[in-house]
Amino acid sequence: MKKIGILLVVSLILVIMASLVPARIDYAQGQASAEVGLFSDYEVAPGDRIEMPIQIRNVTDLYAVDLTLTFDPTVVTVEDGNRNRPGVQPALGTFLEAGMTLFNTVDVEEGRVHFAMSQVNPSEPKSGDGILLVLYLRGVAEGIADFSFINLEMSDRFGDAIPGTPVDGRVTVSGDAVQSDVTAIPVQDTNQLVEVPTLEATEVPPMTTATQVNPTSTKKQTQISVQTQATVIENEKTSVEKNQDETFSILSYWWVAIVVSAVAGIGIYLFRLRA
Repeated sequence: MKKIGILLVVSLILVIMASLVPARIDYAQGQASAEVGLFSDYEVAPGDRIEMPIQIRNVTDLYAVDLTLTFDPTVVTVEDGNRNRPGVQPALGTFLEAGMTLFNTVDVEEGRVHFAMSQVNPSEPKSGDGILLVLYLRGVAEGIADFSFINLEMSDRFGDAIPGTPVDGRVTVSGDAVQSDVTAIPVQDTNQLVEVPTLEATEVPPMTTATQVNPTSTKKQTQISVQTQATVIENEKTSVEKNQDETFSILSYWWVAIVVSAVAGIGIYLFRLRA
C-alpha cells in the first residue's frame, strides 16, 4: 500500500512537471502545401480592362508573403491600384491586414509584379483561402500573356517558412473576347500600408584633383568607424546576452520550487504512513 501511494505521488509530480514545460508548436508539421496564384485563365479584348485576383488557398497561420510575377507587357499592361502614391501598384486584397511593405510595385515596361508585405501586431495570422492582391489589367495587343512566378516565400509570425506552391496563369487578349460585367473585387485602402524604405545604389561622382582623398587618412577613418561600430554592436550584444541569461535563469529554475514542494509532500506523506 505504501509503495502504491509513493508511485502515485511521483507519477503526479511527473505529469505536473511535463505539463508546465513550455513547448512551441510546429504548425508547419503535417501541413499541406498552400497554393498561391491564378486559379483560372482570363480573356480580355484590346483596350478593355479586367480585374485579376492573386489568390491563396489552404494556408495556415500566414503572416508575411514575398512574391514576384512576370508577364508580357506587349500583350497586357497593369494599371495603378493607388493613384495617391507614385508608380504603379497592385491593389491589396482582403486576406491579409495592411501592414509593412518592402515592395509593392509593378514594372510595366519589364513586365514584373513584386509584392513583399508583413502584418504587424496586433494583427493575427490568417488561415484558409482568400485574395492577396488584385491586378487591374488592360489588353494591349492580341496574344497570350503568361503570368509566371519567379519567387514565392511565405512565413508565419515567428519567421518560420510556410510551404507554398505557385500556380501560374495566362491572359488571352482577343478581339472576340466579351467584356466582363463581373462585380468589382473588394480591396483595402493601400494608403494604410506602411512603406519600409529600401537601400538603393547611388552614383559616386568621379574624383577630381581638387577633391582627391588621402588614402592613409581614409583608411584610418574607416578603421576608426568600423571599430566604433564593432564596439557599439558588442555592447548591445553583451546587454542582450545578459538579459537573455537573466531570463533563462528565471525561466529555467522556477520549477525547482515545485519539485522541492513535491519532495516535502512525499516526506510528510511517508511520515504519516509510518505513524
